[in-house]
Amino acid sequence: MSENVKIAIITVLNQSEYFSLQLDESTDVAGGANLLAFVRFELNGNIEGMLFCQSLSTKTTGEEIFKSVDSFIKENEVDRSNIHREALAVKGLDECLKKTLDGAVKIVNFIKARPKNSRLFGVLCDEMGSKHKQLLLHCEVRWLSRGDYDGKLASSYLELVTDENWLKRLTYLADIFCALNVLNLTLQGKDIHKFFVQDKVDLMIIKLQRWALKVEQDSFDAFPVLHDFFETNEVKIDKATATTIQDHLKSLASNLRNYFPKIEEEIQWIRNPFEEDYLKKLKISANEEDSLIEISCNQTLKSYFKSTQLVPFWLNVRKDYECDCERAFSTLIYLKNKYRNKLNVESDLRLKLTSFNPDIDFLVKNRQCQKSH
Repeated sequence: MSENVKIAIITVLNQSEYFSLQLDESTDVAGGANLLAFVRFELNGNIEGMLFCQSLSTKTTGEEIFKSVDSFIKENEVDRSNIHREALAVKGLDECLKKTLDGAVKIVNFIKARPKNSRLFGVLCDEMGSKHKQLLLHCEVRWLSRGDYDGKLASSYLELVTDENWLKRLTYLADIFCALNVLNLTLQGKDIHKFFVQDKVDLMIIKLQRWALKVEQDSFDAFPVLHDFFETNEVKIDKATATTIQDHLKSLASNLRNYFPKIEEEIQWIRNPFEEDYLKKLKISANEEDSLIEISCNQTLKSYFKSTQLVPFWLNVRKDYECDCERAFSTLIYLKNKYRNKLNVESDLRLKLTSFNPDIDFLVKNRQCQKSH
């Protein structure tokens, strides 16, 4: 039954647009280290359930905990979200830009397929005075087989790199991938939180919208590679390519907003608990409001807030409370006592703690009935 509930949780979890994990580690009566993971997700209202309870065989470091969670997610094919510039850029590509990108990938793989090709490419770049002389193999496209490297294929590549409109689209893609790469790198590192991410994404959306407007006005200085191509070759943009670029920028802005919807006003107080305008918009209980007033009137905390980052601040002022994992460990201690210290409690814990019910009809259907003798 526990396995059936686990499948149900993962199935519904993958249908949810967002989910969060709550992790904790503790030692049981037998001295074993147990990692317990709760998941909370949104699907017709907030739903939560125990995702897994696994023993940590050696160390209980953050690295080992991450490996355990990562292994579970991969084994059970749980969807994970992240800002991948390739995925965001390609998702909104129309057929014309998609063909341009595919053509560029094939050219890169053709050059990298043989050492001789790479050497000749380096010589060509050197003769042209190019700053870059090496290419990275595109990791998501298989190498072309040796039988494809004939004159016909090389000729088709030559046609691409001498096509002015294809080069315009390619230089635009180089610029937009660079911009998304900068965003991606900005959202990595320590003390990155929801509000920081939201600010950076909002900024990127505004930039994309402004760039689309500038393209409509035949201004391309926001795209340095594309702009340099125009200046160097004394060419102008054609209407079809300009429309393609404009539509793609609007699509990117829309996709980013779908991935990162605006933060609700009701939780903006977390950004600054000393800001009165945020506090006026709260809809919380009297006890919660009293606790927040205590924080907002504490001048020592206010000084500390000004001198530190948001995450360390809240970690410093948080109160002790009983969380899902702590309640789960209380149940674990009850189930795995000194009389049953060899028990693997994951299945029992899942049935005890989750709000999901096993599919009894399905389970019975897959069992053979035992007739009386």
